[in-house]
This record gives sequence, C-alpha cells and structure tokens, in this order.
Amino acid sequence: MKSFSNYPIVCFILFFITLILPMSCTHSHENYSQASNASSNSNDLITTMCQKTPYPSSCETHLRSDPRSSKADPKSLILIMIDVIKSRFSDSLTHARDMSKSTTDPKMTRALKECISCYTAVTDADVKTAIYSVQTGNPKFALDAMVDAGNEADSCQSEFQGDVPPFFVDRTRELKEISAIAAALVQTLF
Repeated sequence: MKSFSNYPIVCFILFFITLILPMSCTHSHENYSQASNASSNSNDLITTMCQKTPYPSSCETHLRSDPRSSKADPKSLILIMIDVIKSRFSDSLTHARDMSKSTTDPKMTRALKECISCYTAVTDADVKTAIYSVQTGNPKFALDAMVDAGNEADSCQSEFQGDVPPFFVDRTRELKEISAIAAALVQTLF
C-alpha cells in the first residue's frame, strides 16, 4: 500500500474549500448588503426629510448632488443645505459686485449696493448663525436665520423698483426656494 505524504495538506485544502471559503463569501455578501442598506437608508432619509419641505424635488436634487449626503444624518443634511445657501448667496454677491462696477446708472448702483448689503448679511451672519445653531442644538436661531435669508433675497429684488434685471428675478426665486427648504429642514429638529 502506498502512503500519502501529502495527506494533511490535501485535507487542509478540502477543509478550506468546503468550510472557510463559503463563510468568507457569505461574510463579504453581508458587508455588501449592509453597505447597500446604509446607502439606501440615507437616500430614504433624504426623501423623507425633503417631503417635509415646500420644494421636495429641488431639496432632493440639492442634497443628492453633494457626496456627503450618502452617509449623512438629519443634522448633516441640514448643514449641507446651509452650504448650498452659502454658495448661491456668495455667487449672487459676486455677480452684484461685478455689475456695480460696470454700471453708471445711479438707480441701478443704489439697488446693487442694497443687494450687496443683503447678500453679505446672509453670507456673513445668517449662514454662520444657522451652522452654529444646528451644531449646538439651538434650531430656533437656525430657523430665524434661514427665514431671514429668504427675506434678504426679497429685499434685494424690491430695490430695483420694477426694472429688475433678469438675473435677479431668477436668482431671487432660487434663493427664496433654497432658504424655504433649509427653514423647513431645520423645523424637523424641533
């Protein structure tokens, strides 16, 4: 009779193939499922929170466009929306400053200065207040700041007294919309 000197190695390989390998594949599948569920739970959270806003579709578009939203909790989603506000008001502020440098019309200059003041109030005060208030658990102040952001957008447009440049008509609509979304999201913290 022939002796198998490789018998222990063959047994180990068979043991590994039949028991260990399937367990590791199952474990990997569980990790994949958990990661997939975490992502879908976050997406469900976005949908759930955005349904509580006056512009659910716009809310979802803004939040989903930010990669941080895939793993965000409610407070983080609110902070992402506040970042959207900061970005849009900052862009508007830059545009108003550029326009004010190129106009010679005194009425337009006065209106643009008011817009610059309004947009600066949002970027320098309202956004900072909202971020701090959400982070420290004082949603009332964040809500007030987001409502004020929408009011500042209105104040800018009203300065043009009927002769509003198209940029400000469209931009005011957008700024009011995202401010209303952020305010509604903040209200979910109450």
